[in-house]
Amino acid sequence: MPGKFPALLILLFLGAAIPLTGQSSAFGKAERINQVVSRYQNLGYFNGAILVADRGKIICSKGAGKASFDHDIPNTPRTEFGIASITKQFTALLVLQQAADGKILLQGRVSDSPLVPPRLR
Repeated sequence: MPGKFPALLILLFLGAAIPLTGQSSAFGKAERINQVVSRYQNLGYFNGAILVADRGKIICSKGAGKASFDHDIPNTPRTEFGIASITKQFTALLVLQQAADGKILLQGRVSDSPLVPPRLR
């Protein structure tokens, strides 16, 4: 699906794009999320799984589109996706945040961490 990845990124930041704060019920929020996801799915910009929580309570969990177009298998909330290298950016961000908080040293070694057992240092 070339050219459709930017729309997926937009959906990743769904909370910022959908004004949910004025809605009082979880049902109203879930309905609005379903509307947006359905629109992107119908336009062919989204196939995936959605999980949205509000104050620790899941308000929307659903699959959208196909997990396999060849075998006509729909996505479900339990569909497993190969995420490949997409997590590297998130890992880098978390490491830099930990360094900024003084919890780790960027110049340090992994073995310096108190989480590494002494026998492996």
